[in-house]
Amino acid sequence: MTTTTATLGGIINPNGTITVAKFQSGTTLAYGTDIPILLSPNNGLTDQTAGTVLTGLTPGSTYHFRITATNAGGTSDSLDIAFTTISLNDTNLSGLLPSSGVLSPAFTSGNISYTDSVSNATANITVTPTVVNVNSSIQVRVNGGSFSGVANGTASGALALNVGVNTVEILVTAQDTVTVKTYTIAAARRTPYQDWAFGLGLSGAGLDPNGDLDGDGVKNIHEWAFGTNPSSGAGGAIRVNAGMLLTHGGPTVLAVPDGSGGTSYFAVFGRRKNAASVGLTYAVEFSDALSGWNVSNVIPAVIAQDSEIEAVTVPFPPIVTDPPEAFFRVRVNAQ
Repeated sequence: MTTTTATLGGIINPNGTITVAKFQSGTTLAYGTDIPILLSPNNGLTDQTAGTVLTGLTPGSTYHFRITATNAGGTSDSLDIAFTTISLNDTNLSGLLPSSGVLSPAFTSGNISYTDSVSNATANITVTPTVVNVNSSIQVRVNGGSFSGVANGTASGALALNVGVNTVEILVTAQDTVTVKTYTIAAARRTPYQDWAFGLGLSGAGLDPNGDLDGDGVKNIHEWAFGTNPSSGAGGAIRVNAGMLLTHGGPTVLAVPDGSGGTSYFAVFGRRKNAASVGLTYAVEFSDALSGWNVSNVIPAVIAQDSEIEAVTVPFPPIVTDPPEAFFRVRVNAQ
């Protein structure tokens, strides 16, 4: 089907009786135009395929057609089939496919706004738009940059994505060269934290690093940093025994006999093994009365690990002040 033509088709079986048949078409159920169908033979016993092409149709108009056949047994009509010719000002897409992620909601021609979520590693995407009217033109751009032409049904050039939400616009210009429509995709390139949360099946508030999904007073980003789960509630402190990392958890204090009748104290916390590659940094700070904090310059020592987390220790500073430093915290930063 085009703006002014349509191909009709159907199947007729004379059932062994001399039969005459025709296509009937028009803009109403009264039809008005008859096109004879040549049956060969006209008294055959098998299905025969019939077809014709309507020309001179009006763009953007709805038409009806049916097949009617008559023999000694009477007249039989097929079901009515309606179709609409392509409009000169048709700016609809019939398909839109991103190279990564999935459009939400699912694509329909009438909806022009979509979202997509891609991994942090996805630095660019392409989109493949398909128009209803093949004589329409398509242009694509991202984040307000320059538009680039795209051939119908083919992938666009690479669209560079920033971390965060990117606006991809698909501009369709109709055959009349005047009518336009813009489809948009809010393409969110996730942060490393959001990749991790997404992998856990979290969404909504769970993707906010500064949120507290389970309401346990620990920010989502800290749950990530220490290897706990933002949706599971407080899980206690990290636990290590005999060089084995038993459970992930929040920072804690480890007391160890010093061999001279005294005790040495260590700050213990979990650190992601891929911290450097995902932009996480950990700073251990000590305080004597919570009124000021001193950053330790001691390199943390790994005492246990699993596939995700290292349990590390930093010794409390020597008691050289009065009062001694008795508190610690782990400051986590993400890029």
